[in-house]
Amino acid sequence: MVILESMEEIIQDEREREEQERIESKYNELFPNYERLCINLKNSIICLLQDNNIAYLDVQSRVKEFTSFFEKISLKHYCNPFNDIEDLAGIRIICFYPSDIDIINNLIKKHFNILSEENKLDKLDDDKFGYRSTHFILKVKEEWLCVPNFKGLESLKVELQVRTILMHAWADVSHKLLYKKEADVPKPLRRELNLLSAVFELADKQFERLRQERNNYIETLTEQAKINGFDLTQEINVDSIQAFLNFYFSDREKSFDGIPSFIEEMQRANITFDALVDCTQKLEPLLNGYEMEYRKLVNDEWKWTQLGIIRLILDISNDKFSQSRKVTTDSKYGKFVIQKRVLLKKASK
Repeated sequence: MVILESMEEIIQDEREREEQERIESKYNELFPNYERLCINLKNSIICLLQDNNIAYLDVQSRVKEFTSFFEKISLKHYCNPFNDIEDLAGIRIICFYPSDIDIINNLIKKHFNILSEENKLDKLDDDKFGYRSTHFILKVKEEWLCVPNFKGLESLKVELQVRTILMHAWADVSHKLLYKKEADVPKPLRRELNLLSAVFELADKQFERLRQERNNYIETLTEQAKINGFDLTQEINVDSIQAFLNFYFSDREKSFDGIPSFIEEMQRANITFDALVDCTQKLEPLLNGYEMEYRKLVNDEWKWTQLGIIRLILDISNDKFSQSRKVTTDSKYGKFVIQKRVLLKKASK
């Protein structure tokens, strides 16, 4: 009897080994397609975010490793794992603010074939901890399949997650602790985890509120300038500079990330708001002509951003600013600036 049971165990083990080899063989066969799908989807999503001016921290992609894939099959006994397991390919978008998630979700729904959508927060009770994000199961749309990058990938699914930085931090830390669900957590630690989860959620909301207050503050400064003229007595900071740029160059592309370095350039050259306004008003009538001339010089449909145009103004009209930035004739831009500076000085005599 013992021998018979041993033989049955050997046969069962052999069947399981053969099944694993069969699944691994198919996995290896499909892996290049899943990898191609992930790489191309990641690049496409980055383009979508940039084209729609959506700031993001990162877009991540991965194909689940075979060991992890097979563990999931063994645990849940899938009959058709390559169809039933929907996160073999995964994309994750990490953004900055909760309100960005809604914008990104709408973008994803517009450009992809959505098979299912789930908001993890909807599954959490008020007093429960967990990580929050939106999960999509999707395929590429039919019209994408004619593009060489996506050709032959029509049957493959992808799990796409959208979460904020803090949602991502919470998920990573809790997974590192191996706490994927509340039942995994020892009772003495549950209260602390619930409190910590609430702190992350509150911080997300506070960052969102702070962004809105900052936008309102910049808008108020800009509107006040339209009524009373730009306030030259206010301190120079990121928000007051943005209000200045919005007031004088509202039709140009914003460059939020570059403002701190621009303020450092102003400080090195001792540029005040008085000087900034004076130089801007002096050169403002000439800017369209400068832009058209520079386009011909670089043979491109050139249009300076808000920061680009104010740097041009100061490079031409303020020697100290230009010198601190090391603007020389070694570049087309430098030659252009120095030529305009000479002409401006001659005209002012």
